Amino acid sequence: MPEHIPGNILDLNTQDIEFDTSGWESDSAVLVRQELVMVNRGEDWILVGAATGAAPIVIRTAQAFPLEVTGTPYAVYGHVYSPDRDTDATVTAHWLDESGEEIGTLSATKSVSAGDIMRVVAVGTPPAGAVSARMSM
Repeated sequence: MPEHIPGNILDLNTQDIEFDTSGWESDSAVLVRQELVMVNRGEDWILVGAATGAAPIVIRTAQAFPLEVTGTPYAVYGHVYSPDRDTDATVTAHWLDESGEEIGTLSATKSVSAGDIMRVVAVGTPPAGAVSARMSM
């Protein structure tokens, strides 16, 4: 049975795509939940974004998640796989105030070569007034 990662503000289904893709949304791709069997870790679920054309695929959490501790650094990260072309992958935390308005972002970008998997990580402290966050990749 999957376990919630301690300190992760995402809920279990958004964190692990354990039940369905409802924790994520995209305007540029169809999102599919796919089982991945790993040699040393058993089975896991991954989120696949399928699209036609050369437009970038952007996914984001379907909801905002409350920040557990203010004034402390948070990490936003994602694993990105590009099967057939070199690309740049970006992860972004969108910091939101009490009204749900975006008051800042935190991003990191890495180059991903065709056929490679890359973990992209950004670490930073939310701005004053931030009470929740959304993530996009």
